[in-house]
Amino acid sequence: MTSILDKRFRIKDSIDIYIDDRVEERTKIQFYKINTREKISITADRQVTEVLRCLSGVAPVQEELNELGYTFDEVEAINLFTFLAQKNVIEEITETPPPIDNYLIDRYLRQINFFDNFFDHVTGYEAQNKLLKTKLTIIGAGAVGSNIATQLTRAGLGAIQIIDPKELSEGSIERHSFATRFNIGVPKVTALKEHLEQINPGIHITTSRSLLTPTTNLDALIDQDTDLVINTADEPYIGHTSTKLGRYLWPKKLPLYVAGGFDAHHMSTGEFIIPGITPCIDCCSNTFREALKDWKPTYASDQTSTKSRPKPITENSFQSIGGSYAQSLFSSSHASITIISFIIKKDKNLPKLSKRGEYLINHGTMTWFAMQKSEKCNVCGIL
Repeated sequence: MTSILDKRFRIKDSIDIYIDDRVEERTKIQFYKINTREKISITADRQVTEVLRCLSGVAPVQEELNELGYTFDEVEAINLFTFLAQKNVIEEITETPPPIDNYLIDRYLRQINFFDNFFDHVTGYEAQNKLLKTKLTIIGAGAVGSNIATQLTRAGLGAIQIIDPKELSEGSIERHSFATRFNIGVPKVTALKEHLEQINPGIHITTSRSLLTPTTNLDALIDQDTDLVINTADEPYIGHTSTKLGRYLWPKKLPLYVAGGFDAHHMSTGEFIIPGITPCIDCCSNTFREALKDWKPTYASDQTSTKSRPKPITENSFQSIGGSYAQSLFSSSHASITIISFIIKKDKNLPKLSKRGEYLINHGTMTWFAMQKSEKCNVCGIL
């Protein structure tokens, strides 16, 4: 039976080692994960520090121990290297090539090193490979939706479907990262597709200029090979579009991520609707309805009136309720790293998936809403 001491290991590039050798017989060794700031400490014989320095991955651990001339208790040595492997401090060197091509390793190396620290159950290469094989559908190519698409494309997403009926306008330049004075009047999906393909020519992109309405046939709209749907469509209202999508995706066991917002809700984290893991979309809607029961919307002011009388929000006045590019980056960045984490981990025990956070920029605080299952919900328990 092969022992862990018969394998080849090296300290991961993303690990820093600090040694406190002020104690004569034993020393404190701290492993610091550069990307996640996690600290792992052990107390060991001084000889262990020399062993760690000599780990090259060229020869099996047992041979490297013999080369040093140190005598170790075999059980203690096995326990040490098992612990370091479980804590993702060392990596095994094998003849098996990484599951992605070399030119992609060059492109994504920094991210792969980050994934090595961020995920314990897969290597950075395996995590990157999962992204390369994933297809997402994004509904809404506005400020938040387009930034999510851009960030996930840079991360190595394999395929994406983009749905949005609108064209870019002069006002789009303020918050849409792909909007320029040269593509005003161009459909958003067309301009965004060109932008993403310039970032990664290898990504597969399909587009649709459809408006999501109560009567939309989602079977015809959403590509059936998608792995996850992201909704940022705030017109006619993101609560209504999300409800329609959530009810459609739930029996198909497809996850939905709701992102974006406007006005006071612009800097929000978004939330996952995952069949069998989180509350369903109706329960989430009930959570928001209860949490915001005392909130009243603020209407755009009529600038032509000396009395600035409130007026109902129309399609034109709705555009005056918004935010800055920096705010949309907050929402899209949080959404992107959460989505990446879900794609790679698929962890059913992540409590953060059932929460939505909203950053109140004027107070510098984050408000969290925990999604709750309704006692009499007829959806959550039916899969």
